[in-house]
Amino acid sequence: LAKLKGIIDDATTALIGASEQAQRLKFEVEDNTERQNSEFKALARTSHSLEEVEKFKVATEEATSKARQAAISAERNSTAKADEAKSEAAAVDRVRSKLGLQEATAQADLAVLEQAAAAADR
Repeated sequence: LAKLKGIIDDATTALIGASEQAQRLKFEVEDNTERQNSEFKALARTSHSLEEVEKFKVATEEATSKARQAAISAERNSTAKADEAKSEAAAVDRVRSKLGLQEATAQADLAVLEQAAAAADR
């Protein structure tokens, strides 16, 4: 009977030890699970942040491209307008030149007529 009681006591002690070890393992698993969940959440936030950064990068690249296109278009428009203004200035210069020649011719004709009138008066 004493031998049986010793076996029961040994088994009880082993069960208590196994129960304590199971309890420690349970807490360890819970801690690891919490840590992994925290890490997963941090990774998810990081992933979301990276997605947001990528979206911002794409939006920035699109805005930069549009700004470049607008600058190129503005430069082309200003060049075209400058060319048009030069062409108009050249046309005005040609008209002025013709008018100057016509005025000089008219003054010469007037001088000839005045001389003819003076000669006729004599």
